[in-house]
Amino acid sequence: MKLSTLLCFAGLSFALPSLESAKRFELNLTWDTRAPDGVERKQALINGQFPGPPLLMDEGDKVEVTVNNYLPYNTTIHYHGLE
Repeated sequence: MKLSTLLCFAGLSFALPSLESAKRFELNLTWDTRAPDGVERKQALINGQFPGPPLLMDEGDKVEVTVNNYLPYNTTIHYHGLE
């Protein structure tokens, strides 16, 4: 059962906006050897690339981002360009 449906049964239907028409992005964080400056070293990649892919959206869009951390470390995501 969807969480939004479950919350509706609990009388909390206002708690979560519907993401059925949201733009969806999946980011897979991996650790591999690359040489962005000509010297090979281990680095984090997003969907197998560095820098990671742009996440393009328009103001007012509903957005869902799934981050899968396959790095050997804990990490955080920081989105540039958001106010």
